Amino acid sequence: PLTNLTVIVPADAWETTEAVKWAAGHEGPVYLRLSRMPVPDLDIPNRTFRPGHAEIVRQGNDLTIIAGGPTVHLAAAAADLLAKDGVKAAIVSLPSFERFRAQPESYRFATLGDAPRVAVEAGIAQGWHEFLRHKDRFVGLSDFGASAPAAKLFEHFGLTPAKVAETAKQ
Repeated sequence: PLTNLTVIVPADAWETTEAVKWAAGHEGPVYLRLSRMPVPDLDIPNRTFRPGHAEIVRQGNDLTIIAGGPTVHLAAAAADLLAKDGVKAAIVSLPSFERFRAQPESYRFATLGDAPRVAVEAGIAQGWHEFLRHKDRFVGLSDFGASAPAAKLFEHFGLTPAKVAETAKQ
């Protein structure tokens, strides 16, 4: 088995470019898990890529939606739906569990905050338990191996902004 493997799941082209640059100078194996679906660039001013650090995509204090890769865009769409109901959701892009886990607990807590959390993943919940507490929620897939365009699979498995917003309200 690989030891010290760093997995990075970029949310957009900018994060992908920065991850490739970082990986080229990193000692040890790096796996860049890229999406097969097109994703727009996130509109975040003054971005700085720091593998291991989560990126605050949007500020909010009612709840925190944590996502990685293309699901960051899904989280942002869910936050837009929640905003219509007066819920201010923070969005946190978490591109690497391994690197984030290595940060001091004080940094991890400051980034994720104390508000209720919802993790969004186009996969299984494995690994997310570290960042979710007892009453926090996970929205993701419970099946593996289905084949169809990503948008159809997301709809079929309930990985939609509406489902994330509904889960967050719970």
